[in-house]
Amino acid sequence: MFEKQKQRKRCYPCQDITFVPNGQQKIACFNVSEQTWSTLNVCGEPMQHVMFIVHDEMVYCFGYIGEYSFFYETNISKRFNGIEWENLAPMINCPYEAAVASIQGGIFVFGGLLKEAQSNVAYATNRISKYNPTNNTWEDVGQTNTLLSKATAVGVGMLRIFVAVMNRQTVDQESF
Repeated sequence: MFEKQKQRKRCYPCQDITFVPNGQQKIACFNVSEQTWSTLNVCGEPMQHVMFIVHDEMVYCFGYIGEYSFFYETNISKRFNGIEWENLAPMINCPYEAAVASIQGGIFVFGGLLKEAQSNVAYATNRISKYNPTNNTWEDVGQTNTLLSKATAVGVGMLRIFVAVMNRQTVDQESF
């Protein structure tokens, strides 16, 4: 299912570092070669517990909770086109605080927390979802070996590396 990652455009060496803080309406960018900062105000709903990733030089965000209500969970997917946020296909799972990685042309969402509708209780999940930016679709591609929340995922060559930080710290590394 997984093959070797293709080299990303303008990724080596890194030219820009993009910061997208949760709960704020600004994207900050640091240009490494020019040593300068720039910011961009973003219009839209304030977001918390959102998952951001830069993929093919575009900023994507997935699943968030409204600022004023912990119990308002969404399956929203958006892409920032440089001017405004575009709505994408809704996520098939609705996790938040999940690990997100750009791997081989797709965006993978690992684990996270899901909220049970009747009781508003959040529980950890080990599901893996894949977003395909080419055809704007989501698919459920399996599960992780452990439950992940407040985690980080990184795709490096033929490896995917998870660092989970909820209640315990573990590092899980797997080959494709």
